Amino acid sequence: MARFRKIPMGKVGRWFDGDLEAAGLWAMLLTDDRIGPAGCFRVSRAELWGEMGIPRKRCEEILRRITKHVRYVDRWVSLRNFQAYQGAGAKWEAGILTDTADRAVPVDTLCFARGDTVSDTVSDTVSQGVCPRVRDEQEQEQEQEQEQEQEQDRSPTEPLSVSEAESRPKRPPIPVSEIFDLYTDHAASAGLVAHHGLNDSMKSGIKARWREKRKDGDLTSDTLEWWSSLMQYVAKLPHLCGDNDRGWRADLIWLLKPANLDKITARRFEALGRNRRGIQMGAEAAEKGDLSWLTE
Repeated sequence: MARFRKIPMGKVGRWFDGDLEAAGLWAMLLTDDRIGPAGCFRVSRAELWGEMGIPRKRCEEILRRITKHVRYVDRWVSLRNFQAYQGAGAKWEAGILTDTADRAVPVDTLCFARGDTVSDTVSDTVSQGVCPRVRDEQEQEQEQEQEQEQEQDRSPTEPLSVSEAESRPKRPPIPVSEIFDLYTDHAASAGLVAHHGLNDSMKSGIKARWREKRKDGDLTSDTLEWWSSLMQYVAKLPHLCGDNDRGWRADLIWLLKPANLDKITARRFEALGRNRRGIQMGAEAAEKGDLSWLTE
């Protein structure tokens, strides 16, 4: 059993309406040692009914009665809204990120634990491993790429003259390779994951973030200056470079996700680095008998 879990007692009674078996299974999963900050873990059906000490069919029937609060797909257990009522703050969010990366949690499983709304209209999308929030981002990227292709391929009703065709402005290509090189030179060399080369996910992410024209100071994300500044900044964040409890390191795909970029530009990871460094400095000074750092 886990040493500590927050149980929203005021809600449990309404959730299960006197169904003690359902409440018992939910409580057992909530307090399982295998569950991490993300609210997800893997367990086989045999392990489930074996740990409960009940027949298989009865266990499966109970699982069907608690689908609003527990999702069990492909051996993955996820508890709805676990992330919201179990913790808060920068350290908690960092723990969720680390747990998600270490376990390689499927997107739809993570969405359920995060509390995202999944309607029947998108059930087919969720079944393919894409939650609504991620789906919207992907659709937006696809639409942007289609618009650009249409603009490039569109021909006017009247043929253009040679002079008109030459004067028609062309969008410069997005410097995907140059941005990848900036990541390698600055971020990867500082401790983030080093990639052997570009893949489709990286290319798509770079193009999408470039077209968003994100602003940071006087720079926007449709310039190489913005990307150079970003890569140099993340290279200075110890938490992203492996200086954390699990030794987790960020990679380019993680970095390109809109939610992660938002946290980086909001300076959410600076405090983690400072706190950890402060503790380390304090411990080193205490070993030497130097307490002057307390008054600095």
